[in-house]
Amino acid sequence: MVAATGYDLLKTLRPSRSAGAEAVAPAGKSMPRAGCCLRSDSCFVYRGLHLVAWFMQWVRNRGFTPFAIYRIIVGAAVMVWAMSAR
Repeated sequence: MVAATGYDLLKTLRPSRSAGAEAVAPAGKSMPRAGCCLRSDSCFVYRGLHLVAWFMQWVRNRGFTPFAIYRIIVGAAVMVWAMSAR
């Protein structure tokens, strides 16, 4: 990802002198930033997959009961908060 972003940056800073390159160069300066943001999203997806794998292992070892109790308590608290907000 770092190499691809660096390549995009170099390509943007030194545009080729083909027809129309001058018209594309000013708008193209934001492309490395956009590419970096899009590539960083893949990092979040990768971490999200690790979190799902960790949770599945946790459920296999401990069972689903603690998570179910936690969700019932949080759900009840949210319902009480929503009813009091009216």
